[in-house]
Amino acid sequence: ALYLVRGEPVVFDDEIHGQVIAGEPIDRALLSSLRAISGVDLALLVGSRVLATTLSESDALRLRGKLGALERAADTKAPGGIVELTLGGERFLALRAEVVPGSPTTDAGFVLLSSLDAALTGFRDLRQTLIGVGLLILAAALGLAFLLARGITRPLATLSRAARSVGA
Repeated sequence: ALYLVRGEPVVFDDEIHGQVIAGEPIDRALLSSLRAISGVDLALLVGSRVLATTLSESDALRLRGKLGALERAADTKAPGGIVELTLGGERFLALRAEVVPGSPTTDAGFVLLSSLDAALTGFRDLRQTLIGVGLLILAAALGLAFLLARGITRPLATLSRAARSVGA
């Protein structure tokens, strides 16, 4: 297990008299509270083991199988180290992050996962609205074209009948 440890000095009369250290485990409950703040799913990794995550159990198992893609993205310097992963039919943008940025290389780290499908929902709704509006405009244009064509062809039909009667 990994712990989030905080330390505060005990100060009296501008002198430090000690240190208070408090810690809490980094577990599903802590990650869930971070998810509530950020809207991003999190997974705590040590090596290839998922210690805690906000994902479902099945998605956590799928993530374990896709950790190699995250490592390759870090090695190949993918744009920002971000990789698109599919877990259980849902697409995510994933980023591997260190527990303490700039610390010496350790096996521990986080995977930050943002649902691409959820982010694109608004665009899908907009696309559906634009398609609907486009179809309405097309129907109105076809109706107007039909009325204009009928307005032009009626006098021509009358003229054609008159020409035939003159010719007869």
